[in-house]
Amino acid sequence: GHGDTMVPLTKYSTVAGIPLPDLVAKDKALAEQLLTVHQGLNAVIAIVIVLHIAAALKHHWIDRDDVLSRMLPSRRTRSESQ
Repeated sequence: GHGDTMVPLTKYSTVAGIPLPDLVAKDKALAEQLLTVHQGLNAVIAIVIVLHIAAALKHHWIDRDDVLSRMLPSRRTRSESQ
């Protein structure tokens, strides 16, 4: 299962190619629990992103206010910004 992939195959894990020592002993049960937490947090972040996009589009299309345009990079001319 997924827990097998979470157990490091070497003594060190790497981040951007930099070796890091294992912080905890290899533990299949812990790896499975951390995978579950990791996947749950990924789902929460994805839901929050989708809700924020939906809210921005609601402001743009339904409320017809300038919330979305204020979030986007400025395309104002020099005379408008003064």
